[in-house]
Amino acid sequence: MISSDIYILGETLEKLDLRSNDIHGTIPKEVENLILLSLFDIRNNHLEGTLPNDLFHDATGLEILRVSHNYFTGTIAELRLSQLKELKIGFNNFTGNVTEIFGDNPKLGT
Repeated sequence: MISSDIYILGETLEKLDLRSNDIHGTIPKEVENLILLSLFDIRNNHLEGTLPNDLFHDATGLEILRVSHNYFTGTIAELRLSQLKELKIGFNNFTGNVTEIFGDNPKLGT
């Protein structure tokens, strides 16, 4: 479980790498306070639920987002991450068209 106390690191944490840690539960809303993140990697866990719509609203420097190999559901909200260079969301249960959301990101995939 990712603790909701993670908000305490909001103005200092730049990289959060929790991949392959056998974490269960959902992503707490408080993750949205991690505004300096450049890397968010929670792949290969047992996380579920939806990705909160405001998950990275203020993390304008986020370059790497990896949430693959979990049990997330729902749609991916338009994240407006202009610095995003890498996106890994596969092996979940998302619905919708990813290219409609991220297709015009000039840095994604470079």
